[in-house]
Parts: sequence; structure tokens; C-alpha cells
Amino acid sequence: MRRIALLALALPLALATSYATQSSPAIEGVVLEAGTNRPLERVRVSLASMSDPRFVFGPLPTLGETTTDAQGRFRFEAVKPGRYRVIPALQGFVFSRPARLRAPRESGVWVEAAADGRTEKVQLHMAREGVITGRVLDSNGQPVPGGSAAVMRYRYDEHGARALRGVPGISYPGTAWSFVRTDDRGEYRLYGLQQGDYYVSFSGPGATSTYYPNASDETQAVPVQLKSGEELHLGTATLPPPDKRLQVRLRLTKDGRPLTSGVTVVTIALKPNLIVSTPMKQNEVTFSAPPGLYDALLDNNLGINSGVFYGRVQLDVRERDIDQEVAVTEAARVTSRIALEDSTGQRSPAAGVRCRLILDPPDGRTSDCTRGQVVPRSYRLDLTGMPPDSYVRSATAGGRDILKDGIQIEGDTELDIVIAAPGGVVEGHATNAAGERISDAVVALVPDPPLRAAGLFYRSSISDINGKFQMRGVAPGAYRLFAWSELEGPAYRNAEFLKMFEERGAAVRVEKGTKVSLDVKALDEQEGEGK
Repeated sequence: MRRIALLALALPLALATSYATQSSPAIEGVVLEAGTNRPLERVRVSLASMSDPRFVFGPLPTLGETTTDAQGRFRFEAVKPGRYRVIPALQGFVFSRPARLRAPRESGVWVEAAADGRTEKVQLHMAREGVITGRVLDSNGQPVPGGSAAVMRYRYDEHGARALRGVPGISYPGTAWSFVRTDDRGEYRLYGLQQGDYYVSFSGPGATSTYYPNASDETQAVPVQLKSGEELHLGTATLPPPDKRLQVRLRLTKDGRPLTSGVTVVTIALKPNLIVSTPMKQNEVTFSAPPGLYDALLDNNLGINSGVFYGRVQLDVRERDIDQEVAVTEAARVTSRIALEDSTGQRSPAAGVRCRLILDPPDGRTSDCTRGQVVPRSYRLDLTGMPPDSYVRSATAGGRDILKDGIQIEGDTELDIVIAAPGGVVEGHATNAAGERISDAVVALVPDPPLRAAGLFYRSSISDINGKFQMRGVAPGAYRLFAWSELEGPAYRNAEFLKMFEERGAAVRVEKGTKVSLDVKALDEQEGEGK
């Protein structure tokens, strides 16, 4: 029997190289071409796991990988019990989901490796990749080398904000997400695409950009429909002339004197979607900005040695370059105490848990609670590195509940956070309207008001090949359980989106250390649609 080379990438997996039966769980399967069921050879198959129980979207840490044989077969031996995502990859092919689903998603399916030692069998399908090509010209009709073309979709982020974003599971060499660089002729080729609808954006030097078909902003963009294996040529996209930009020079002072410090980078938030980071030379920063009237916040939240400072300034950049003085002051000092409470009520320091403050509303930047200084603003609390099955029992600042209300930093602040264990478990199966179990459904556990804004209380899961889902470390309280067969990011974090489904969610009450089992119907599935 042909041996399959396996690469052990992490301790949680002991990967063997034969099909011999083991007493510990195994995961095996076959990869087939969609439409023909032809076995696919030399497919790289990876195992991955979810590190944060609150979010099921985004990249996953890979634990091990193997390659399919001539019959399309693969096998992972001696897998530790738990949930894993089985992810296939083959040049020229993409993971194939049911034709009724239009939202591209990360490749693979979830499986449960049971503790009883049985083998979990998986069947995966892959289809020929879709490709989008075209050319980008500048406003003078010349090719734009080194520009970019990106495929995008409307998606929700972890805070519930909806916007055009990169497509999950797609990245290209030399880039961090779903865009490619144009060549010397201004041509691009976006490949490795699943069937579905995509928005395409183009950009070049001078911050100029456009959306297909030559739309000036995303509200006028039109999606293109791509079929499996299709190569779609979009023709020529023409970028608008470079934006008119004016020069801004800010001179920083503190206590009436020019600021002198070891600061190297200053960030200027002109508005939520326009943030500039620029080096500081002596006590000055210079940058360019499009014409406008800005209520700007300036800070060095990347502060070095001298501590964090901030300042607010009105900038009138509508007609001419400006040269202006800005008074800055020291940021507030923030400390935190994070304790782990066991089942007897005893508390000890929570080693490895990190605390951060997220701006409310978010702009992509965060502040470390243990850093020492934070710019006075409104924040939400977030924690990483929490022990398995744990939850946040309480979080206060000056006696105020910051889980429910968030926190307004106005001066020096001490955070008091208590983590407890074990949390509750919510599990079951995702089904369609006919009661048939469905795989790859997004299941979300959403806290009832007044904790709806407490992001640390949310839990989510994706159903495995048998429709099973499980969420652990659930804080005691009242929730609603929802499921969708497909979802563009964590849309359940968006109040307007959730309002459409609120009354259809299943009410769930969770107690400390208890398990709740129930099935939940996918709200966007039709009668008779199964796996």
C-alpha cells in the first residue's frame, strides 16, 4: 500500500503514514472533482482548529497536512478528540460548496474527532477555479503598472460594521488579502475564485481608485457574477485623475513649549475612515490631506519612551496649505487586575490573559490595558488568551460595569476583571426547514439586552459534516440562538441585521457549568434543502 507523507506541524496531532487502524480517533476521506466525481490526486489536505470561540471567520492555525493518493484518498491518524477543519488545496481548483450558496467562504468543512476512537469519514469536492482579468489605465489613457485590482464583497466585521472588504480565504503572493498588482501593461489576473458574486476595485498612485464598472464610489459599484471554471474578462478600467491634496504642517507643543521626546510616529485621525500616520521630526509632523474641514485627534499611541500624548485640533484644509500649532497633553494612565476564579470562589492571577481596549466606534486601532497610558475616548473591553471553557464573570472600572456600558476613559483608570470557569456549553444540530441536518451553517449565540453590546459574551460555531455545532465557555445568562446556511461575516453583531431575525431566534438560558442541547433551523434555508 502506498505510503502518504505526512508533516507534523504541532503537538496536538501525531500523524502516521499508513492506513492502519488505531485506537485513537482518525480522520479520513476522499477529494473528488465537482460534477464528475473524478478522484483528485496530489491535493494538499490540512487540519486546522479554531483558537477563539467567539469568531468563526478568518484564518485558522494549521496543525498538520497530508496529500491525497491516486484514488483521491487521505488519512490523519491518532488525532486528539476535538473539532477540526479539513481544508483541501490544489493548483487550479477551489473548494466547491453547494450551487445554491452564493457567498464564497474559506475552504473546507468541520469534523468532530470523537473520543471513542472511531474514524470520521469526509467527502470533499473541488471545482475548477474562476478567474477575472482586465486592464487598468490612468486618466490619460496610459497603463498603470504597480496598481492593484481587488475582489471584494460586502461583509461584516467583528463589531458588526458592514462594508466592502476582501474575500475570505483568498490571498496572493506578496499581498495580505484578495488583491493583485498590475503588470507593466496595466493588466491583472485574479485567480483562485469560487463561484459567486464579486465587486472589483482598482487603484493606482495618488490614492486614486474606482470600482467596476468605472464607479467613483462603492455605492455605485456593480457586482460581477462568476461561474465555476469561468474566465471573465472585464475590459478596461480607467482611474480618475489624482485627488487634489493640500499640505498640512503641525507644530506640537506641550506646556507652552515645543514638544521634545523620543516619539517617532504620530497618528492623526481626520475622520473614521481617514487616518494618517507620519514620522515626527523635531516637534513637527507634515502630511497631505484632501480638502475638507476636520475635527482631528492627534496621538502617539505607538508611543516610545516619553509616554503617550494626544491633542485635538480643528483643521480647515479647504482652500490652502496650513501651518498650525497643536497643544498636546499626557494621556490617561490605565492599569488592570485580571483574576481567575475557580469553582470554589478562590482567585489567582490569570496568567497569559491579555486585556485591550477597542475604540467605540472602532477605527481599527486598539490600546493595551496593561500598557500604562490610553488616549481619553470611549472604548469596549476585549480579552485574549483566556483559559479553555472560561468566561468573563465581571469587569468594572470605578464600580461601573464596563461589559454592559463600555468605558469612557476621562482620567487615570483601574480595571478590575474576573474570569471564571467552567462556563456553560450549548450544542446541537443545524437543520433546514424540513429538519434535515446541514453542514457549514453559521450558528451564533447572542446575549439578550442589556448585554447585547458585550462582545465577550458572544459565541459562534460552524456546523460539521453531520450538522453538529458546539459552543463552550458560555457565561451564565439569557441568550438567543440563531443559524444561517451562509453569512457574510459576523452579521449577527449588527443591530439592524439582527432586528430582522430577533423574534425567530431560540431562547436559551445558560447556567454555570451546565450543558444545553437543542437543534436550530437555519433561517435562510428552504424546505428540502439538505447538506
